[in-house]
Amino acid sequence: MSFRPSKRSAILFPIAALLITGCSPDGQESGASPAAQSSGAGDGAASTGRQDEGTLITGTVNGQPASWSLWTMQSDFTGDASSGTVSVMARKVSGPDDIGNIAFGFELGGGKPNNPEITLDNGEGKRTFYLSSSSTAPVTLNKVEKSGEQLHLSGSVSAKLGHSTDFGRTIDDSKSHAVELTFDIKLDSLSQ
Repeated sequence: MSFRPSKRSAILFPIAALLITGCSPDGQESGASPAAQSSGAGDGAASTGRQDEGTLITGTVNGQPASWSLWTMQSDFTGDASSGTVSVMARKVSGPDDIGNIAFGFELGGGKPNNPEITLDNGEGKRTFYLSSSSTAPVTLNKVEKSGEQLHLSGSVSAKLGHSTDFGRTIDDSKSHAVELTFDIKLDSLSQ
């Protein structure tokens, strides 16, 4: 059997590799606090001039307040403000005990999000909640602007994420989380 990458795998494959292991690039468990993972003086985020490390993404999960810290070392874009791909990963800061880090990605076509992927950890560092096929237009963009090698995005996610034990191939909507969040972030180009 040969592997043929799809558009979906191109967006989230780099994220999936880290999530399957439950580790960040420096070997720490992904459940560690954002401050613990990004406070080192030699941290890559500080040395590359990324300005939005720690930017909060806020919202609710099943109606309960939740927040995540943008993980700029694992978030990026390719292309420009009208076409390309966007990949966002954020570490849990607060929220229900049974959730963890969140990741979302999509293609940009005409400045609009297409083919979105959204995943959520189960609180133990395992990616177990995936975008349900019943969610329509889960990502809305209010702003998409490119300046130099950065893409500024603001918008929201409103989605039902169902439980899966096989990386999203089959999704059980009876065990799901309703996720509502807003973001206003700047991403560096993958080519940087």
